Amino acid sequence: MTVERALVHARPCTIWNTNFAGMKWDKWDPDVEAVEDVKGDMENGSSLVFVMNDNSGKYKTILSDVVKNERFTFSGSLMGGLLVFKGTFVLTPEGDDKTNVEYSFSMYGLLGGPVGFLKSKAIEGGCEGGLKNVKEFSEAAEAAMSDSLCT
Repeated sequence: MTVERALVHARPCTIWNTNFAGMKWDKWDPDVEAVEDVKGDMENGSSLVFVMNDNSGKYKTILSDVVKNERFTFSGSLMGGLLVFKGTFVLTPEGDDKTNVEYSFSMYGLLGGPVGFLKSKAIEGGCEGGLKNVKEFSEAAEAAMSDSLCT
């Protein structure tokens, strides 16, 4: 499992609405070229398809454990469930205008361990890059005093 953490100088609502609401993965995730077949928004049971930028494929993803401005999990499986992926974001307020953001990602299933091991550097890089983008975009939005993001 890869776990990345960052202290973001933005409120949870700014982080949520800047990066996650509207299913904008392709904006902040360096591994996602586009999203397709979006059904719903940031709520339990919503789904989307990740189109990966390395041409490795398209992966259906389902959201669960969604609590607006607090946390969500995205997950999916490949090859008939032989490989399962799961990512989680947790936003924890730190004072009035800062948020601790934790992004974890893991692979499991019969092939999850070996693939996760072989791709560990790429997974770590994707998580680091994604969290860096979330931080950057959120702090820019907060600095612009985007109070409308939190209404």
